[in-house]
Amino acid sequence: MTTETPFYTTTDPAAQLRAAIGDVFLIDDITLADGAESGVIRFRGRFLANPEHVYPQVRERFRQLGYTPFFRKQGGQQVIIAAPGVVLVRPSRSWVNVVLFILTVISVWWVGATMMRDTDTPPRNLLEFILGGLPYAASLIGILLVHELGHYFMARRYGVAVTLPYFIPLPPFLLPNLMGTMGAAIMMKEPMPNRKIVFDIGVAGPIAGLFVAIPVLIYGLSLSTVGPLPRGGGFILEGNSLFYIALKYLMFGQVLPSVCAPGAGALDCLRRLMLSGTLPTNAVDVSLHPIAFAGWAGLLVTMLNLLPASQLDGGHVSYTLFGERSRYVSMGLSAFLLLLSLALFPVVGFDGLTWALWAGLIYFFGWRHPPTLNELVPLDTPRRLLAVFILILFVLLFVPVPLRTFVR
Repeated sequence: MTTETPFYTTTDPAAQLRAAIGDVFLIDDITLADGAESGVIRFRGRFLANPEHVYPQVRERFRQLGYTPFFRKQGGQQVIIAAPGVVLVRPSRSWVNVVLFILTVISVWWVGATMMRDTDTPPRNLLEFILGGLPYAASLIGILLVHELGHYFMARRYGVAVTLPYFIPLPPFLLPNLMGTMGAAIMMKEPMPNRKIVFDIGVAGPIAGLFVAIPVLIYGLSLSTVGPLPRGGGFILEGNSLFYIALKYLMFGQVLPSVCAPGAGALDCLRRLMLSGTLPTNAVDVSLHPIAFAGWAGLLVTMLNLLPASQLDGGHVSYTLFGERSRYVSMGLSAFLLLLSLALFPVVGFDGLTWALWAGLIYFFGWRHPPTLNELVPLDTPRRLLAVFILILFVLLFVPVPLRTFVR
């Protein structure tokens, strides 16, 4: 009489792993994936159940054996790659998140207060100056916070370990700017399980943020006024997107800024609006209330996050759709942004070089998106339709010239 040795106690790693997947995977052959020294073992065959459903079970079994499973498709065959080692989720240093958040609030609050100083009703004392920064700070911080919490709670829903949001302050006394922050981000503490989860976490942030940014922008525009652009000194004009142009038209009943010459064609008018090139001397535009500017900044941050590259939100969507081929999307986008900067430079000068900076950042952070643990889970139809909506949203929010500096 013989008894079967449990896979948890046998001494042969290949036999242990084979026993761990025997009820869910029909094995054709077993090979050492990267040579004997690596300890990586590859099982070729086919799954007896949906790979999406069995992965958590296989991962737990492999974890007890000190391995991490990767589900792949190679040469038309389904493959399980067993890599030695287990991802250990280290505890976060939450105090860092808290300190960065406080510094960002202070930085954004100061920018908002200086905005009110330049209005028709400037603050009369220090208390009014401090309180004047509240509307802008609360609006912009609220948009960024909801955006990042969209990612955070979606990740927690799937049991993916992530950090709390890291806010990035940009103090105006270090570098003069109009926002007071470079945005916020959360960091993944472990590999993503599959493409569906990558997609859901990626789109949760922009969608959640827009649910705040759009109402904030509408309310802010209701507090704004339309009038002639400044004639003396310098001023900065916020960039236009198709969505922003349409919203201003709905709010004020006219195309703003008024750069379209009488009788000009629609394409020429759109070009002038999007590029913010030469402004007529009698041009009028919206004088944005700080809350409106916070809403506009929220749309800008959303658009930048939707760039289909690297590990931006749009990069997550691109990877879930195209897999490894998404790196070509990142490469193409970098080339496009660089060419766009070169094309804009003769029109708007150094204001057009923003996209060259972004092309460099995308190259620096890498064109490849990290693969998921289980690459055998494709996107379903509802998510593909949502991906199309995200692409349309990116086009509607895209701002060729985010900020344009004028000296008149």
